[in-house]
Amino acid sequence: MGIWINRKRPNGFARYICAAALLGASLASAPLKAEEVRMGIDQARAASQNALAAGDPVAAGQIAALILSQFPNDAKAHGLLAASQLQTGQFRKARKEARLSFSAAKGNPALRYEMARLAALAATNEKKYGASKFWLRRASDQAQSPQQSAQVARDFSAVDRLDPWERRFSFSMAPSNNVNGGSSSDILVIDGVSGVGRLSGDAQALSGYRATVSGSLGYRLKQTPRSITQARIQYYGTFHKLTPEAEALAPGAEGKDYNFTILAAEVVHRFSPEGAKGPYTLTGGVSQRWYGGKQLLHSASLDLSKLWVLNKGNVIDAGLKYEREISDSSSAANAHRISGNLAFRQRIGQRGNLTEAINYSYTNSDNFSQDQRATGIVLRYTPDRDFGPTRITLGIGYDYRFYPKHFAGLSLVPGGRKDHSFNAAVDVLFTKVEVMGFSPLMTLRAVKTDSNVSRYDSKNISLGISLRSSF
Repeated sequence: MGIWINRKRPNGFARYICAAALLGASLASAPLKAEEVRMGIDQARAASQNALAAGDPVAAGQIAALILSQFPNDAKAHGLLAASQLQTGQFRKARKEARLSFSAAKGNPALRYEMARLAALAATNEKKYGASKFWLRRASDQAQSPQQSAQVARDFSAVDRLDPWERRFSFSMAPSNNVNGGSSSDILVIDGVSGVGRLSGDAQALSGYRATVSGSLGYRLKQTPRSITQARIQYYGTFHKLTPEAEALAPGAEGKDYNFTILAAEVVHRFSPEGAKGPYTLTGGVSQRWYGGKQLLHSASLDLSKLWVLNKGNVIDAGLKYEREISDSSSAANAHRISGNLAFRQRIGQRGNLTEAINYSYTNSDNFSQDQRATGIVLRYTPDRDFGPTRITLGIGYDYRFYPKHFAGLSLVPGGRKDHSFNAAVDVLFTKVEVMGFSPLMTLRAVKTDSNVSRYDSKNISLGISLRSSF
C-alpha cells in the first residue's frame, strides 16, 4: 500500500481516507492488497494532530514522518513529529525536530512560539536547563500577546528553580571624560599649604572610552526547604581607550594602563529560620585584583546580611562585612576593612518605589596615608508608570571620605584629606524594544568630587548602553 500526499486537494471527498487508520492497518499482521491512497497535506497533518489528541503519539509520528519524506521542509510536520517524540520520551530528537520546525516556520510567529516552548520542554526533560532557557528566550521573541509573554516568564522562572547552575553576564560601553579618575586641575593645591606644585598629565583627567564586562557562574551545592548553599565564580573587568586629546596630554599613557580586573570565588549560604521574616545570607570569598595588567592585591572576606520583608512590599536589608587585603604591588598596601550597610526599599503609594541606603566603612592600612573612614547615602526612585516606551529610574548620592594622615607628595595634609563626592544617575530602560528577553538600558551618570587636595578634585560624566533581562 502506498500513501501519496499532495499539496493540492484532490477532487472528491471519498478519496480521503484516515491516514492513522491506514498506517495502523499497514502494521497489522494480515496481508493487504497493494493499493494507492492519495490525500491532501492538510488532511495528513490533521490526521497526525488527531492521533496526538487521541493519545496515539506513535501513529502521529509515523504520519508526520511520511509527510516529511515527501516535503522535508514542512514546518508543521516537523512540529507534529517533535510533539509525538516528546510524548514518547525521545527528548533529544524532539528538541531537534522543534528546532527544524522553528527554522522552517519563518513568517509564522504562532508556530515558532509553540516550537520554541516545545524545545524548551524537551531540554528541561533532558535536564539541559541552559538550553531550555535559551529556547524560552527565543519564545519570548515570538510572543504575540502579554499573556504569552507572561507565560514565558513563568516557564523561565520554573526552569530557573530546577537549574543548579546560575549564569549572569553583562556588558556596557560608555564614553567618559575621566577614565583614570584624574584631577580636573593641573595644579596641586592643598588647603593650608602654599606653592605645592603642578600635576603631571597622567594625574589629570583623561578622556576616553570604557567597556565594562562582568559575569558570574554559580552552582547550587545543596538545598533544603529553608536553606541553599551555592559556590560562585565572578569576573569584573574594565577596558579603556584614550582619545587623541588625552594621549597628547599624557604622551606616555595608554588606555590599558587603567584597565581594572577582579576575579573572585565565593561560597554563599542563605538560610531562613522558622518564624523569620526574611533570610540571612553568609558569604565567604577570596579575590585577586589587577590594575594596568599587573597584580595589585588579593583578599579574603566574610559577609553577613539580613533581609526583613515587611508589609505592603517594604523591605529592610542590612549587612556587615570584614575584608583582609594583601598587597601584591608597591602601589597597594596590606589592609583590614570593616563595612556595613542599611537599605530600606518602600512603596510610595501608587507612585512608585523608593530605596534609601546608607553605608559606612573603616579601613586600617599598613600605609597610614591610606587609612580612611567613608560614609555614603543613596536615594533611588522608580515611578510606577512608563514614559512612552521607556521606564526611568532616578538616583542621587553623596559620599564622604576622610584620610586622617594623608601625604600629598612630601606634604602631610593639615587636618587630613577630606573628599566630598556628589553623584546623580538616570537609567532609561527601553521596554518596547526586546530581543530574547533583553531590553537596552541607557545610563547617564555624573560624579563630582571636591577635595581639600586638588589632586582629587574631579568631574566625571559618562553615558553607557547595556542590556537588562525582563525576566
